[in-house]
Amino acid sequence: MNRHDGDQENSSNSACKDLILEHDADVVILTHTNLNFQLGGIYKRISTQEMPLRHDGIVYKEGENRVSIYTKYPLKNKVKTYDDHNSICQMLDTPLGNLNIYGTVIGANIELFESDLLEQKDDLERIEGAICYVGDYQMSFVKPFLPNEEKVKDMQAFADSQKMAILTADFENLMSHVTISKSFLKGNTTKLDLFEVPSHISNKEIIVVEIKKKEIKKQVNNPLHGVKLAYMLEKLVDHYGWNELGDRIRINSFNSNPGFKSSLKFLRKTDWARKKVEDLYVETFVE
Repeated sequence: MNRHDGDQENSSNSACKDLILEHDADVVILTHTNLNFQLGGIYKRISTQEMPLRHDGIVYKEGENRVSIYTKYPLKNKVKTYDDHNSICQMLDTPLGNLNIYGTVIGANIELFESDLLEQKDDLERIEGAICYVGDYQMSFVKPFLPNEEKVKDMQAFADSQKMAILTADFENLMSHVTISKSFLKGNTTKLDLFEVPSHISNKEIIVVEIKKKEIKKQVNNPLHGVKLAYMLEKLVDHYGWNELGDRIRINSFNSNPGFKSSLKFLRKTDWARKKVEDLYVETFVE
């Protein structure tokens, strides 16, 4: 899945559209966009309501809205959310099963952050089935914690209580996030990447999450067969050191108080990060 924030001034910019379409995502979630913006083709769109010209102390232009979901998948039930301006939820019929996409902006006006988050937690608790909770959280889960450590820990505890995984929590300076029900991820492989966006298009990154069924392959000519993750990490740290390893694989476990125990814990539960370690091990010691 692909997520991109188009800024308000470029809502109909063809460069923005081209940048999104080159990822060929099955689901696209945009925040702070415009109802005039279309991806076209086979994409269906579900959007929050058009913003009034003035709302929550913010001045908007005609046609602006906060969240739009575009998808190639068949639409199923639309789920009512607490606020038709800040959030939208649509169930999709995906090859991996039904998935409720909950697109959001939390606290467009920072004074409303706590009330928005509280209402959205209520929404998430009552939604039945797997959920993808995605959008502008206005939170950073890496030091310095934003808006503060207490709210970050509270959000992490809530995700755990709902059996959800915050896939983007380990990225520095990232305020937009993707959180998905663990039941939807179980038995599947997950790959996550960030892509920078030219500043004239947006001040946000594109977050791309790929989820697919895990393939079972015969271990023929597999250079990693029988090689334990702990051994790979030890070899890479011996070869590169933590600093260079953190530059090559940019995850918080390698860059902030790095250690084997915390790094292995993160890698064992994060397929995309483990894959980067495996690829670097093969590139360094096998090829």
